[in-house]
Amino acid sequence: MSDKEKEKELLLMQLQGEGDVFETIYGFFQSYLTMGDEEEALSYLSPRFHGIGIRESEVAIGREEFRQMFRQERQILPEPVYFRLEGWEQNTVAPGFHVCFAHMEVWTISPQGEEATYRVRMSATLHREGEGDASRYVIDGVHLSEASRRQEEGEIFYFRLAEEGAQLSRQVGQELQRIVSQVMPGGIVGSYAEEGFPFYVANQKMLRMMGYDSFPQLMEETGGLMLSVVHPEDREFVVNAVNNSFRTGEQYEIQYRLCRKDGSCIWVHDIGRKTVDGEGRGAIISVVIDISQQVNTKNHLEKELALDFLTGVRNRKGGEEQISRMLQEKPDYLFVMIDLDNFKQVNDSYGHDQGDRALQYAAGEMEALFPEPAVVCRLGGDEFIIFVGASSQVEETREKLQKLLCCYVRKMEECWPLAHSTISAGGVYGDQPMTFAQLYKRADQVLYQVKQKGKGRIQLSPAEIFRDFCAV
Repeated sequence: MSDKEKEKELLLMQLQGEGDVFETIYGFFQSYLTMGDEEEALSYLSPRFHGIGIRESEVAIGREEFRQMFRQERQILPEPVYFRLEGWEQNTVAPGFHVCFAHMEVWTISPQGEEATYRVRMSATLHREGEGDASRYVIDGVHLSEASRRQEEGEIFYFRLAEEGAQLSRQVGQELQRIVSQVMPGGIVGSYAEEGFPFYVANQKMLRMMGYDSFPQLMEETGGLMLSVVHPEDREFVVNAVNNSFRTGEQYEIQYRLCRKDGSCIWVHDIGRKTVDGEGRGAIISVVIDISQQVNTKNHLEKELALDFLTGVRNRKGGEEQISRMLQEKPDYLFVMIDLDNFKQVNDSYGHDQGDRALQYAAGEMEALFPEPAVVCRLGGDEFIIFVGASSQVEETREKLQKLLCCYVRKMEECWPLAHSTISAGGVYGDQPMTFAQLYKRADQVLYQVKQKGKGRIQLSPAEIFRDFCAV
């Protein structure tokens, strides 16, 4: 196998291993540098593309400026430019958003046969657009650079870009600051690795995300602590996650609610790592992305999946999950099983569409009598569960169940009298730790006793009395 064939085989292996992000970057440079195909190169770029080369003049903001730069470069150097990517690294900063880095060796051969080789560093940001099989990665930004010997000793380039109002010494540095801020999918924030995580930097995008006009205003109104803008219910989780990353030496990646200046909250995806500032003080630098839309969509879909499509109350899965969470938080409960007696006669005598109406009426009455935080769920067919998170409400619950029974019987006599359907209810209550399955078995036993005595009755019993004969 020739050297050229070996290199091609290695490239194919890398394309398979690194996936679509690498393939997009490689395809872009292949069409841009080697093939000289203007339209093909442009097809890899997003409309908000920003490109930065190694010379001060090589700055393209938008696809049209890239097109102009491309044509100027081809006039100067029409020969193909070959390249090799080494030390490839890529990270996901949010679903569908990636950053990547590689060392890049480029070379060309002059008409006289002389070869010129140059090494640069390449970093890029990409995002996935489209859906399904039509989705693909496009490039938001590319930065080519060479290692500089002119940077001030101790200066950390990333911190300087992050700091609000930071000024670089050259005009291109100022341009870089603006461009990097635009292509970043989120805001950049830095805090000290100390109690409360005191702020030391925040870029404009981060300030806008939190609703502040300036960094001094942020410091003044938050007490200068990053933790103060984290939702109170999420603070312990955030502190533990960040401290754990310090112990392992790895970056953290967490989601939590961030409180804005106006009192509203947004969900954010925060990726950060511990480092040190110029004075050797422990610090954290992170990228924070607003994911409220994704979280709200996910919550909406989860809510829909947890609901019974016919009655609108929780289905068995949704009800069991909610009741289990409440039992974990506080072992205090009143768990009632509801059965609509002779309900089959509604369907047989009046049709299934009328049976659906009867089910919807019963579920609506249950929700009206037992609003949140009580849980109403349909197990399936004509069986329901009502869960009240307070064993002290036995008499109140009994009265509500009696009212439910009366309303249901009255509705039956009015609309579906041939069915003679009633309601039977059997439940258990207590404050001893129990699982959903244990309460279900006990309540089912009580309901069985109710039906043995005669339908259309209500019975609520202490859960503990079933320990000897109800298997758990």
